Amino acid sequence: EKLGDMSRAGEYRDIADERRKAVLSMWDEGDGIFYDRDERSGEPIKVRSVSGLLPLWARIADERQARRLVEGHILNPAEFWRGYPLPALAGTEPGYSPVRLAGDIGCNWRANTWMPTNYMVMHGMRQYGYAQEALQLAEKSRELVRKSGNREYYVTESGEGDGLKVFWGWTLLAYFMEQEIK
Repeated sequence: EKLGDMSRAGEYRDIADERRKAVLSMWDEGDGIFYDRDERSGEPIKVRSVSGLLPLWARIADERQARRLVEGHILNPAEFWRGYPLPALAGTEPGYSPVRLAGDIGCNWRANTWMPTNYMVMHGMRQYGYAQEALQLAEKSRELVRKSGNREYYVTESGEGDGLKVFWGWTLLAYFMEQEIK
């Protein structure tokens, strides 16, 4: 629309609406979270991961869903509001582990905190009126960098840096999060 191409704007709106509906179909009312789906069967993969919080960032969740995500999962110390939030998996998941488990093949999507997901969830929280909590997430993210330097990801429980060292990629987001939320 800003470029004056109304035809293409309508096409993109239709695509966005289709994707919004697909994401909304992933909502589990009983658990109050969005679950990934198995592409082959279409069945939900009932694992609480940080990806189930990202509809906040995309502004897909409605107000009630957002409240359940933030108050029931993100701020829950048993799940995502751990020592250095937000882990890739909820602390209640069997796969949540700060160390590699037998059979892992390069898996580090467990009890680790990643800046890109913190950044997206922080903005999502702010968009739904959780500005103070979003600021706390930004401060905790910056604290990780101060403690362990610019690393690819961090051990959620200890704040120890892990992955590539020095990693300037997405970890740089931690330097700007507080300013963006204020």
